[in-house]
Amino acid sequence: MHLPQIPLLTSLSAVLLSLHSQQTIAPHTPVVAVKNGSIAGIHNAAYAQDFFLGIPYATPPTGPLRLLRPQPALAWNGTRQATSYPPWCAGTPGIQLVGFTQPGDTGEATASEDCLYLNIVRPAGLAKPTSPLPVMVWIHGGGWMTGSSADARYNGTFLVQKSVDMGTPLVFVSINYRLGTFGFLAGAAVERAGLTNNGYRDQRLALAWIQENIAAFGGDPGRVTIVGESAGAGSVAAQIVAFGGKEEGLFHGAIMQSGTAAAGQPFLNATAREARFQSVLNATACGDAEDVVQCLQNVPRNILATANPTQSVLFTVNDDFFPELPSTLLAQGRFAHVPVILGTNRNDGSNIFASLVTALKAPVNTIEDFTAVLISRGYTASVAQKLWDLYGDEIDNPTEAGLDTMLPTQGPELGSEFPRVSLWVGDEIFAFARRMYNQIWDKAGVPSYSYFFDVPPADSFLNTSVYGVPHFAEIPYVFGNSEAVGWEKNPIRQGDDKDRYEKVVDLMSRMWVSFAVHGSPNEHGLSDVNVAWPEYSCGNPTNAWFKASGLTTQVDDWRTEAMDIYKNISVGILW
Repeated sequence: MHLPQIPLLTSLSAVLLSLHSQQTIAPHTPVVAVKNGSIAGIHNAAYAQDFFLGIPYATPPTGPLRLLRPQPALAWNGTRQATSYPPWCAGTPGIQLVGFTQPGDTGEATASEDCLYLNIVRPAGLAKPTSPLPVMVWIHGGGWMTGSSADARYNGTFLVQKSVDMGTPLVFVSINYRLGTFGFLAGAAVERAGLTNNGYRDQRLALAWIQENIAAFGGDPGRVTIVGESAGAGSVAAQIVAFGGKEEGLFHGAIMQSGTAAAGQPFLNATAREARFQSVLNATACGDAEDVVQCLQNVPRNILATANPTQSVLFTVNDDFFPELPSTLLAQGRFAHVPVILGTNRNDGSNIFASLVTALKAPVNTIEDFTAVLISRGYTASVAQKLWDLYGDEIDNPTEAGLDTMLPTQGPELGSEFPRVSLWVGDEIFAFARRMYNQIWDKAGVPSYSYFFDVPPADSFLNTSVYGVPHFAEIPYVFGNSEAVGWEKNPIRQGDDKDRYEKVVDLMSRMWVSFAVHGSPNEHGLSDVNVAWPEYSCGNPTNAWFKASGLTTQVDDWRTEAMDIYKNISVGILW
């Protein structure tokens, strides 16, 4: 169920929505002229904000443009109504994230290939701003297979309101990009045609559109911060190394929440990519076509979407977008040298792995089960044994980053060794790369800030004895969404705990705004917060530690032996 995207709409706003549906411009309707034409949005008097929803930044990638690189949006005549969120991009049915996939979150009912749109939320009264405002661009997650800027949990209203309350107003932008087979297809024929990594190219075009047009909305094209979670964070990381770190002035800061450039998706070699591509061709009866791309352009959407559902996301290296593996580009210093925030959640791996176990019906109960999982990801049996022992030691003698609320053993559905494996998943996919990125930024002399999110959701929302502080748990906090707009259930604890949890909501959202405005999270304006968030350094590696009791710091030296294994092996999937 998708709750209203614009919270607390007044009766006046409801009337305006009705007028917009009739292509009528009401007296208080904000109208902006961009390069392509004029846009009429919605004025929300309750929040003193203007919304411009469903603005095209590209020509619809449909028909003969399906699977091609994105093309800039065409001009239009008259005033375009930007009054409703765009459809979800057609994607591939992905594995459902335990605890955070709500009914309707696949967006299938309204999904479309005509989906390359963005949304803008700004403080009202910016027709002639005295000085342009910083811009925060949100890139959604969803495993590169699902998700949308239309997800109500990504509503920018509360962040914009928070920025106004702080006296440092900003403009919030959220974007769609192609997903699954439609955005990340790879194979010899696709690669020869230069049609790789198109979902990332969509994002790049959206950032270029923002550079050209955001000033018309009162935004500053010279102060753009890109932000994402999970696959969205991976997308942010991809833009940082895109074209070998060619900055192009598209963004000036970045926030990566539980994700980096690969984040669990492999950069396969050409042989493996071709094998997966052939499975798509076989499922769509395009294997014998003279022009397989043209054939795929004519396949019904639902067939193409499900042609290879578990392996549909294929990133391609050695093209112009990724001239090398992201890890190689980072090691060579070929990345956008912009300030960053990177962080992970204590139990990022718990619901990720639980989702896989549920989908594949493959619980881990023994070391043999664990070894089979690791071998499938490129490890040797001896390394699997070493990691099995290390994570067993973590459970027996936990560090500050241990299981915490998660019980050390679980039932048969997830497997008795689920806690051990969930720690490995969280480290291998998220925490290791987060640590490496912070170290690389420090060595390059570029500011970076690292965090460890440790605020458990409400027990009525998710069983923390099973999942702890899982993937996606920080979202309502960074969006300042203590009212849980867009959520089926409120993930933030209520009752006697409500006030202290809402203080964390206030602090985190303020720190995200502060970073977008100042390039540092410490200009948050809360006099009762006495802990500064230090820049990360290899000599004193420190995480900001967000706990229900408030902010503290944590030395980032836990599970070093396991992290060294990930650093020294070559599986091509880590970062």
